[in-house]
Amino acid sequence: KNRWWDKSFSLIVTNDGRAAINFEHSWGDGVAVLRFAVDIFNECTSSTSVPSPENPTEGIHKLEWDMSPETAAAIQNARRRMERDAAAMDLDIMVCPGMGKAGMAKIGARADPFMQVAIQLAYWRLHQ
Repeated sequence: KNRWWDKSFSLIVTNDGRAAINFEHSWGDGVAVLRFAVDIFNECTSSTSVPSPENPTEGIHKLEWDMSPETAAAIQNARRRMERDAAAMDLDIMVCPGMGKAGMAKIGARADPFMQVAIQLAYWRLHQ
């Protein structure tokens, strides 16, 4: 409920301080995002730090939206559909030794396009 799946890049920080990055990479290279993440990590874990303010949430206010009942209903319907779709998803992981980056290089392929084609082939086989 706190994710923006229509955005190409999300930095997710949980209440316990864990962080993750979710990004859709058609707009750019994963190496650039990884560099960004490494730079942030290194900055946050360096010995030099900025002292925290006494009240770090001071000045932060919840946004109040002024919207029509129709818009509010459309948002709730979209949320219900998203929750229904997410609950219907199934995930299965299969480990394929030798099919990593080095294995792909041996057959003259790259892992990312290989996976994209595999996903498209699976979809086609399910829906033909």
